[in-house]
Amino acid sequence: MEKSFIKEKLDYDVIAHSDFSDYKIADYEAIEEEIKELARNDRDELKKIVERCEETQNIPVSEFVIAIVSIMRHSETEGGMDELIKKASQAGKWQLAEYFALTTLKYNKQSKFALSELVKAYEKLGDTDKMYSAMEDLVHVDFEEVDTLIALAEHAKDTGNPEAEIEYYKRAAQRSVKRHDFQKVKDLCEILISVLGPDKSYILTLAERVKRTMGEDRAATLLAELLKADDTDLDFTIVVLKQILAYEPKDARAKQELVAKYRIKYAKNTRLEQCIRNSNIAQDYSNAKKAIESFERNIAFDVGSFVYHNSWKIGRITKITDDQMTIDFVQKRNHTMSLDMALKSLEVLPKTHITVLKTFVNKEKLEAKFKSDARWGLETMISSGFNTLKAIKAELVPSIIKNEDWKAFSEQAKEIIKTDPLIGPDMNNPDIFVIRTIPITFEEKQFLYFKNESDFFKKLKITRDFIKNEGDIDSDSFTDMVKFFAVNLETSTLSCNSVCAHLFLAELKENSATSNALDPKLNINKKALYNRIKAEGEEKVIDLFVEIPKSEAELRKDYIDMICQEDAENWQKLLTEIFPKSLNQTIPD
Repeated sequence: MEKSFIKEKLDYDVIAHSDFSDYKIADYEAIEEEIKELARNDRDELKKIVERCEETQNIPVSEFVIAIVSIMRHSETEGGMDELIKKASQAGKWQLAEYFALTTLKYNKQSKFALSELVKAYEKLGDTDKMYSAMEDLVHVDFEEVDTLIALAEHAKDTGNPEAEIEYYKRAAQRSVKRHDFQKVKDLCEILISVLGPDKSYILTLAERVKRTMGEDRAATLLAELLKADDTDLDFTIVVLKQILAYEPKDARAKQELVAKYRIKYAKNTRLEQCIRNSNIAQDYSNAKKAIESFERNIAFDVGSFVYHNSWKIGRITKITDDQMTIDFVQKRNHTMSLDMALKSLEVLPKTHITVLKTFVNKEKLEAKFKSDARWGLETMISSGFNTLKAIKAELVPSIIKNEDWKAFSEQAKEIIKTDPLIGPDMNNPDIFVIRTIPITFEEKQFLYFKNESDFFKKLKITRDFIKNEGDIDSDSFTDMVKFFAVNLETSTLSCNSVCAHLFLAELKENSATSNALDPKLNINKKALYNRIKAEGEEKVIDLFVEIPKSEAELRKDYIDMICQEDAENWQKLLTEIFPKSLNQTIPD
């Protein structure tokens, strides 16, 4: 056998008192390769080398050997590779710092310290492409990192990528909300307002997150900043002012501004001032929510508006005086009612209401519109009061959509409900659909389904879909989903659910994209899990597999793999008993 390079260097270091920077990267690579070779072929010799290094820890070879062996065993501790990276950075040996960081990341892709130091090294070495790439990796593992996201946003701006710029700023703002750093949120909000373009609805979503973590007063402050920057979109400004008053009902200035905007929007409505007076919306003492509801309901009664009466069905207002209203009903033409009675007995229907459309629009034209624009059709039906798929089908089939065309429309509708930020499930009942003023994120929508689902495996499917559709694993929604499985993991009862929770969390842990969502204190250990199952007997091993639903092919595969890995002497016997009871496509390696 060739003379050990490590021993040779250890002998030399003891005499020469070498510094770590006296070694070239090629020397460290040779040491690493020798350790790998010994780990494969001569573990006793490796153990002796490690013991010798532990006796001479203050020399470079010893430090590197101990560090590399530790990280190869996934037991990296402070003072190992991290310490070598620090030494190289402090000494300005940036190529060595890069090498030590990259070596760490070979064995631990989630090392936040190694990635942050790698960013510094690339910056000092002037390699901006690699620096920004390392920054990308860093923000995917360090969910506390905000400044790096801002730097990435600025880089995206400089390189002409406005979509990436906005996305980075949004993520930085969301992380700042979680850190309760309102000043940072406010600063980022100002930037976002300037780069978002015409659609600034995201600021409403951000304000909702601020409300949940830092209070309604700060959420209102954020929206006030939005209006300072831009109040040119009349309808959106009204939405924002209404939301400010939802947060701060006694905000007299917001109420005055809202009344001013209403006066602009409804300037041609002859009943404008009467509706303002009757609703008390301009009065400081009025209840903002009730005043807004009263005003908006009453102002909708205008000449030309469609209305609905329980007996006379649909009609159209043709005249309004101080005390009377004249309506042309389909079944009762030129009918006059007292204004008070009309306001109590009639429901105003928007021009897009399905009853109006079915009455006045050609059936073939309406059918073509529903088939070509499912989002419009879904929004029309929900805003018309048909807020479940069952109710929508009953109203549309067969009067508008043929029975054979319903499946295609309903599939499109389900996808819209799943992904559209403004159309989705009610917060308290996911079977009911609503049109939102404040956009809801994909993450929040998925968590809503998750929270209202009671079946363990359906919850698991929702979580898998979340990951598959690239939901934000940095979000509170995903963290809360993972917590559910963690609770199942920690239960003292050994059940199909607890075992599947363990296997799923192990899957998340092995995935670099999801591992940081896990609490590091979680005891995820397949060997310990299997030993616990086996302790209850081989029948328990078999029964638990049979209990895993056949639809959960991934979990079944993980379970079989666990048996093969952890029961080397007995796995073949177990599988021959499992497969006849529950056929499985998995073929163990």
